[in-house]
Amino acid sequence: MVLRPNGQWAIAGTNATHLEQLDEPYLIDVGFGAATHRTALPLDGNKRTDTNGTHQVTQATERTFDLIQENELGSRTLYRFHTAKKNLVDFHEGCVFNQVAKESSFTHHDIVSCATKTGRITLVDQNLDRNGKRRSRSI
Repeated sequence: MVLRPNGQWAIAGTNATHLEQLDEPYLIDVGFGAATHRTALPLDGNKRTDTNGTHQVTQATERTFDLIQENELGSRTLYRFHTAKKNLVDFHEGCVFNQVAKESSFTHHDIVSCATKTGRITLVDQNLDRNGKRRSRSI
């Protein structure tokens, strides 16, 4: 579940991630916008830093974990995930919510985002954001 900026949890199933078992389990989530960590994150609590800040996975319960991001603005929980296996159909309701609900963060603006070698470029309506440096731009 995604923790919204207002401190409330979004409905379940609005973000899908991958857990991969290598030498240990790793979180892989390349589609979470500007908060996306660009490498696999271990579930062991160790911090990793890249162009999108420092990220850490902390354990909340036996099978529940939180993804935490630290940057120059401070520390915040981005979302909570469970290690239970899910099917694509489990995300249907959350996907529909993201596309059409007035409470969704994605229905109020046109958004395009692209990861680059040095961070991320995001266009929200006519506002261009390059690695957290926002400026208005006429298109």
